[in-house]
Amino acid sequence: MKRRILIIDDDPVVREAISRVLEGVGYDVVESPDGNEPTVRSVLEEIDLVLLDLNLPRRSGWEVYERLRTQVPLIPVVIITGIPNQNQTALAAGASALMEKPIDVSALLQTVDELLVKAERAHHHGGSGYYAAKRHRRRPKSKTGSTVGGGVPTPSLVGWAVRWRRAYGKT
Repeated sequence: MKRRILIIDDDPVVREAISRVLEGVGYDVVESPDGNEPTVRSVLEEIDLVLLDLNLPRRSGWEVYERLRTQVPLIPVVIITGIPNQNQTALAAGASALMEKPIDVSALLQTVDELLVKAERAHHHGGSGYYAAKRHRRRPKSKTGSTVGGGVPTPSLVGWAVRWRRAYGKT
């Protein structure tokens, strides 16, 4: 089954560029300029990972992030932003990773791949969170905390980019 990634970014050039890269390596991609369209809401339960820009036209990316955390709390969310100094805010919010624009394509692919593998691995090792519920077409029973029923842990902010590992002592 193809993994589906939601890209929420108001810049159509950025959305298209990221979409082409991800589709080129086999991902299914859904694009949104603000995360509010009915199309996005209808496929949200089928999304495996979200790439979210913080600078959106109708509401802030942080508002969209909070809405995503309420609707699908265990789905990995990677913050992509041109706004400097967002790492502490993203860490406190529980984002899976943060990437600053311009985005390094190889770092993006590595982060996406590793977050999806980590989430799937957690499911295969007794997890009963989002991915297990998705596979059986039912929702997680709890939406509180960073795990559901001992399931998929929310990944740390520090993804796998070398500079993030060094900055947070995760080398």
